[in-house]
Amino acid sequence: MISKIDERELFMKISEGDEDSFALFFNEHISNLESFVTRYTKSIESTQEVIQNSFVRLWLNRDKLADIENPKAYLYKYVTNECLSHLKKSLRKDQVMADFGTTQEESTNHVMESMYVSDIRKIISSVILHMPAKRRQIYELSRVQGKSIPEIALALDLSPNTVKNTLVTALKNIKDALKDHGISINILILIGML
Repeated sequence: MISKIDERELFMKISEGDEDSFALFFNEHISNLESFVTRYTKSIESTQEVIQNSFVRLWLNRDKLADIENPKAYLYKYVTNECLSHLKKSLRKDQVMADFGTTQEESTNHVMESMYVSDIRKIISSVILHMPAKRRQIYELSRVQGKSIPEIALALDLSPNTVKNTLVTALKNIKDALKDHGISINILILIGML
């Protein structure tokens, strides 16, 4: 169990792009979040989608985390908002289906199950290849060479915020490209694959 003080330290590290701290925070809260979200969604698939979207948003907005006093409350705010958004979307979808006189059937995304990791890597490689030169350089320094944000900033004579924002954009480009191919992928899995 992570203490409130330790969670603030984790948020500081996450705000600097520390993926291990992000994974630790995720793993600390996942089981409680699953119980919390399932009360609203009544579906395991929807629960996973809500939690994934919440953590993706948290990661993409991590530059704001350094000033957060209560990380757990902040996380639950994200999750609650995502639950509400999901429920509104479900209500709209149900209404559209009712208007057309059809019933809504559960659908599952089997694309991820049937696709090989090598196919996903090809998509990611293509996205990286087509990135603007500076974004690709920063991405490769971070993901290929394992350099930290401050090291990259120093090497390229850029501010750490510029480097961090560029990496966030690069990861979003990759996530969007995968989504365009019908692959909804957890940010933690994405980070691990890169």
